[in-house]
Amino acid sequence: MLITKLQDRVDMDNNYLKCNIILGLLKKNIRELCTSDATLILNGNSKRALLWGEKRDKAIRQSLRIVCNIFLKMKDLQPTLTSLSDAYEPVQYDLFEAGIRDMCGESKGEGNEFRAPSAPHQYGPEFKGASDLPLTHLLKKMDFLGDPEELAETERQIQIQNVKGWQEVYSREFDRHVASLGRKQAERRTAYTKSVVPTLEDVQALINFVHNCAQECAKKISANQFQKQVHDELTQALLLKVLIFNRKIVGEMDKIEVVDRLNAQEVQKDSAEFHALSVSDQKFASSFTRLSILSKTKKRVPLLVSKTDVIIINKLIEMRCQADIPESNQFLFAKKHRVHGQMSDMENTWIL
Repeated sequence: MLITKLQDRVDMDNNYLKCNIILGLLKKNIRELCTSDATLILNGNSKRALLWGEKRDKAIRQSLRIVCNIFLKMKDLQPTLTSLSDAYEPVQYDLFEAGIRDMCGESKGEGNEFRAPSAPHQYGPEFKGASDLPLTHLLKKMDFLGDPEELAETERQIQIQNVKGWQEVYSREFDRHVASLGRKQAERRTAYTKSVVPTLEDVQALINFVHNCAQECAKKISANQFQKQVHDELTQALLLKVLIFNRKIVGEMDKIEVVDRLNAQEVQKDSAEFHALSVSDQKFASSFTRLSILSKTKKRVPLLVSKTDVIIINKLIEMRCQADIPESNQFLFAKKHRVHGQMSDMENTWIL
């Protein structure tokens, strides 16, 4: 049954809904439904009063889109439905479940699982929430629901019973028939999804490959004339090598600046801590140089680089002019990138 005269009492909220919300909906059939269905207009206006912030319009469109799509699925199964208020009757609940299953992409395989297991928990409550608004206005006998002559008390009570009956069926059946299926499916996916964890052999193979690439590029760039391609490969290999070794460091290592290299520190061999180490540990500690870089939280964190790689880093710093890296680019692992003849701030370091 229709909630009468709601469309005729449009006010400023309705104008906002039509001009700001409905025009942003892409599908024509959804736009037409939102402008002609009284219950949908009521739903959109109530969302505007409840939501705040920059994403309010987007949230209202998303809500209307979900409700409209489910109703259109129901209407495809039963064309006699003329309004969203007609869908909130106990006899129409099976159509609602069928529409939800179609919306969530129910597969044809064993178990009738959903392509999107989390969708029922989003779509079902959204459609149910749209039924609370007409019920509230029916219970409060709002004047725009119809004059006494047009909407008799018995008819109003029938509408209230229909909406309440539909909500009772929803509370009893939806979780058991639809939502629980998606929830159990999501749990199975989590339980049976294997996390790809690299083995020690894989990590070692990657380290050896990157190390060999860096050494080969370093030899080529020292023996021959400057080659831009070799320089770029050496820069990427060295950056990747530093990233792998310092994988527990939280920071944007590709944003290391030249000044960080100049401020590098070596182990203090005359310190008490150094003398407390064993001979092998002293030798190991002496083979590294410590850099200090800014992390994502803008805090200084240590970064260890082998002295062999420091020699290559020094070589890269010397070749910055040959690589056509401008002085304004202070990143250590820098590259030349031009957009319409100008340097791009977003592409001045190697991102792996």
